[in-house]
Amino acid sequence: MNLSTLLVEGILIFVICLASYGILTSQFIGIELKNGRSVTIPFPVCNILAGTNQENFALAFPPEIMATGFLSRILLIYGEPTGERITFPTDATQEVKEAIKKELQEIKQQVSGRAQTDSEADTVLDEIYKQWKDLPDIRFRTYSSRRFTQLIKIILSVTASYKTNRINSRIVKEANTYLAAAEHLMSKALGEFGKGNMEISLTGFLV
Repeated sequence: MNLSTLLVEGILIFVICLASYGILTSQFIGIELKNGRSVTIPFPVCNILAGTNQENFALAFPPEIMATGFLSRILLIYGEPTGERITFPTDATQEVKEAIKKELQEIKQQVSGRAQTDSEADTVLDEIYKQWKDLPDIRFRTYSSRRFTQLIKIILSVTASYKTNRINSRIVKEANTYLAAAEHLMSKALGEFGKGNMEISLTGFLV
């Protein structure tokens, strides 16, 4: 999905709602509608996978979004431009599509129940949590408090890809490598977005 297609006017309200309702952290959320009726959503999940570029990202999100903690809840995956131009991009072959479909079906069939870590995995997780250093980019200062949560999500995905619910130290290290690689380029993914506002904010704070 293209992020520009998804985002509409009033996105800031949507983002604040995601943060305030505790999406992905609560067992349920209760929302009172304008007509006075209440709606309860059990085990709320809001997963969004979308693509865009730096310019459209800046147009879609107001700078005020930096204060909502929204950037701590997303992973920005940046791809370095190769300079290569492809006149007629080709779609994945049917063989590739069928292989992906088969893999996902097998994961659904074979992986169930609560994921469990062994003692070595717990040790590695403890080391990562205590030794990880904050990202130097001040725009991601709220990300640090949720970095471990992001890691757990990736660990669960990697574990499922191995068609198991047993988490060992190798899986933890693999997931942490993926996350660290993404973090290395997240500042580039944002471009200049929010830099001026954060600098003004820090200047006022220091004064």
